[in-house]
Amino acid sequence: MTPRRQEPAPASPPALCLAQAARLTQDKVLNPRALSAWPRSASPRCADGQRSDADGDNRPAGGDCSNVLAIAPATCAADVPVLVVLAAGKGTRFGTEPKCIQPVRGLPLARYSIEAFRRIGPASVVCLVGHRHEDVARALGEDVVYVRSENPTGGTAFAAFEAFSIAELRTSNPLLVITMGDRIVPDSVFRKLVDTHRATPREADLTFLSALYTAPRNHGKGRVVRNGTGCVQRIVEQRDIDALPDAAARRHLDSLIEGNCPLYAARADTFHRCLSRLTNTNAQHQFYLTDIIEAISRDGGLIRTVTTSPAQPEYDVLCADVTRPADLARLEDALTRMSHQLRRTRSRCHRSLYHAPWEGAPGSREGRGQRSVGSQRRFPP
Repeated sequence: MTPRRQEPAPASPPALCLAQAARLTQDKVLNPRALSAWPRSASPRCADGQRSDADGDNRPAGGDCSNVLAIAPATCAADVPVLVVLAAGKGTRFGTEPKCIQPVRGLPLARYSIEAFRRIGPASVVCLVGHRHEDVARALGEDVVYVRSENPTGGTAFAAFEAFSIAELRTSNPLLVITMGDRIVPDSVFRKLVDTHRATPREADLTFLSALYTAPRNHGKGRVVRNGTGCVQRIVEQRDIDALPDAAARRHLDSLIEGNCPLYAARADTFHRCLSRLTNTNAQHQFYLTDIIEAISRDGGLIRTVTTSPAQPEYDVLCADVTRPADLARLEDALTRMSHQLRRTRSRCHRSLYHAPWEGAPGSREGRGQRSVGSQRRFPP
């Protein structure tokens, strides 16, 4: 009997560098006139995007600023953060309506994070759109700059990189905060993320949000991997864990309880540099935004984390996975619980301000009830 000939396994698509795979062109910006409403820089910049302040900080090598660009019309303010909302996906279980504009207590889902971000101070907002982009723009409002993704299934890093079709982001190098259009981030968490990123003695290279999950809720989450001193090394996605040939390595990563809760802060130049070098050599052949953590860690960059746990009021909202219509009702319930808990917390802080001034003041780390986990934090195995 002739043995059956074994067919060769299908070849994987060739690895691509993101800078090669994605086009950054101004025609992707659907409403460029909205950029005129962005806060403008009060200081001139050289052609490479560096400030040319009188004190010499961040000047180009050699201090030559003869190529100073025009001040206000060309750049947005570097000290004003920019929120980037990734909302290009389809969300097939929601029918034809995009998931990011599903109504939650009467408001489009992605609009919650936009309004929360603006409550922490002056801010600009960019939204990456794809599926039914006109409907998304109509629902989310005219005060957002929309960039149309040419590959909504290319991965989160692909969409994030396309935000640099807005040339002002590289010119002024603002702090970018990247979030997902199918999640709600309260203003308290945005504020904590930005404050942690900018904390002394120097601004971090990247700050991201993580969450502590109890099994089996950790399954499906990108696992945060730290070294022996607690420093973040990388994030490993579930499909890449499942594809590992080493059973012991799979079990170890599956057991980790700290997972990614997709929210990231870094300067525009940092995002652009790291994203442009990413490849799609992974189990899904997509460009993972989470891969920038390993890239920055490998280069010796400073990574900070803000970690949410079940004891915190915002936890259920931050960790809500909206994958099917029934999840919207659960998210509404989580929002109601969070509002009640935060109201009680603020009431207690208000009373302590007058009756127990020796306790942590409202707004401080001790009195706010928030926990920031720095890059040196160690977790039990």
